Amino acid sequence: MVTAADVREHNRIPDYIEDTEVNRCLSAAISHADAAGVPRFENNGLYDLLVCDLAGWYFDNRGLAAPERENAAERMFRARVLALRGTREEGGTQK
Repeated sequence: MVTAADVREHNRIPDYIEDTEVNRCLSAAISHADAAGVPRFENNGLYDLLVCDLAGWYFDNRGLAAPERENAAERMFRARVLALRGTREEGGTQK
């Protein structure tokens, strides 16, 4: 499962950014994946990459108006969802 520390490291978010902001972006990324029907994986590198990338995207685009933000995120998100279709937990089964 992806943590705020993972999001910080993956996206090189500076230490002076408060944890609440990183957690907000992480929560948005997980909600986005949930809404698209992507199962929550505990141990799947593709899922972790999707969540980290989405969280970073939400962080980088905090100031965009919602329609512009969603259109750009959807293009990246669709490609990741296609990669996740039919995958399983690494070393286990899908939850």
